[in-house]
Amino acid sequence: MNNYFIGIDIGTNSIGYAVTDTNYNLLKKSSKAMWGIRLLNDVNTCAERRTFRANRRRLQRRKERINLLQTLFAKEVAKLDETFFIRLKESSLYLEDKSLNNNEYTLFNDKNFTDKQYYHQFPTISHLKKYLIESEEKADIRLIYLAIHNIIKNRGHFLFENIGDRKPNFKDVFDKLNIYINNRFDFYISEDKIKEIENILKNTDLKPTNKEKELIKLFNLTKKNEDNEKIYLIVKAFSNNKFDLSKLFEDENLKDEKDKPKTLKVSEIDETILNTLPLSDEDKDILLLLKSIYDWSILENILKSNEFISFAKTEIYEKHKKDLKLLKKFLKENFSNEDYKKIFKDYKDAKGNSVNSYCNYIGLNKKDNKKTYVVKCNQDDFYKTLKNVFKNFKDNDNKDFKKINEDIEKKIFLPKQVTKDNSLIPYQLNLFELNKILDNACKHYPFFNEKDEDGITIKEKIVSIFKFKIPYYVGPLHKDSPFHWFEKNSGMEKQKILPWNFEKVINIEQSGEQFIKRMTNKCTYLHCEDVIAKNTLLYSEFMVLNELKS
Repeated sequence: MNNYFIGIDIGTNSIGYAVTDTNYNLLKKSSKAMWGIRLLNDVNTCAERRTFRANRRRLQRRKERINLLQTLFAKEVAKLDETFFIRLKESSLYLEDKSLNNNEYTLFNDKNFTDKQYYHQFPTISHLKKYLIESEEKADIRLIYLAIHNIIKNRGHFLFENIGDRKPNFKDVFDKLNIYINNRFDFYISEDKIKEIENILKNTDLKPTNKEKELIKLFNLTKKNEDNEKIYLIVKAFSNNKFDLSKLFEDENLKDEKDKPKTLKVSEIDETILNTLPLSDEDKDILLLLKSIYDWSILENILKSNEFISFAKTEIYEKHKKDLKLLKKFLKENFSNEDYKKIFKDYKDAKGNSVNSYCNYIGLNKKDNKKTYVVKCNQDDFYKTLKNVFKNFKDNDNKDFKKINEDIEKKIFLPKQVTKDNSLIPYQLNLFELNKILDNACKHYPFFNEKDEDGITIKEKIVSIFKFKIPYYVGPLHKDSPFHWFEKNSGMEKQKILPWNFEKVINIEQSGEQFIKRMTNKCTYLHCEDVIAKNTLLYSEFMVLNELKS
């Protein structure tokens, strides 16, 4: 065998190779040239797997919270209904598959109170929570459990801290943004304008374009020029209209694939979008603070003047009910049966695609007293269907027609309780409701004030379940997990970790130290020595001295 060369070209998803002699002539074997390429599958990042893992953990923790809550209520509920939790657990099964297959009801199977009476009195869980907050009477312990179960299950986000138990104050949110605007763009929005900005943003009678016009008047922006261009763009962001990122941050790299200015609405901002933008951390913080202003306005529109979330949700339910009655009346009086059917009966076309009817809007179709879940559509698609049916209606002075169209323009016609905007509700508002329900329940059920050997009451344990959040530096709390690193205090090795004994069982300081150590690499030059962060004082000192020496 003579000397030969092997050339390899390694790419991200392919490997090319060639075999030559020492004069770079391609060699052959069995009359076939010895070169080729192997295509590989594209490499996937860990982002997708990480998302699934995060969702699994979130659902697992929610399940653990509910199990702990049932443990606290079990003894008291058993006095009244021994099979209540069994029925709840098997609620998703067919009747013949249930261990208690003689019970056709899921929640209540009493002689004088069944699911029918329950749903008649409380159409939604918000009605139940409202009742328990307002009523001073002794309520069924199962009703109290169901309300607390819902609050524990859907706690709200933990993004706002130090806001008490009320909704975030607009001025507090706005002041943070004002500081960043002043540092980045060298102008400051005066204090006397903040209240007027608040009133404009929370005005549901104004569409985004009208909000922008009102804000332009407020800031006296009669002409657009270089001096006030940044204010124009921020006004657009406030009103949730599209604004040009490249002009706001003066960065030509902020262009889309077609080399056009990158524009977006603040409502579209999320972690995924931020990661794709070539922005500094400060500029990303500005976008997040602009998004927090929008989030505040949505939360304000949900709550309106209500103190409790459940009160606002109950009002939304009643508004939907009233609007539905109005729409049916209007259609029956002014349109054919075919149009009525298009809105309330049809839910798919001949090809099986959604037709964006009311059935699709609520995700449910009822026929012959049987309910069927159908493909859902969003609010805008449903409004398009309504407008398509209304387009030939000529009586613009019709009272019902004007009312329906006005509400559609404001996007408040047939509102739903469960929407993506619910993700903007901070946990403090749900905690406020939880404490109120527990305070009323404690007056009639002494077990809520019973203390364990550590002096912790059942009420305090329920609140701790709600508020408990595993610190990031402690990590997964399962010893079986290959990712765990937490450390327990001495003598607590066999003690179960619970929300109300977390600080007693877990050695937070050692766990935090382990968190840092497991992410620390070893030095390339000094064997077995840990590296130190680039921005630490010690390494910064070394860099300065090294620069002076050179």
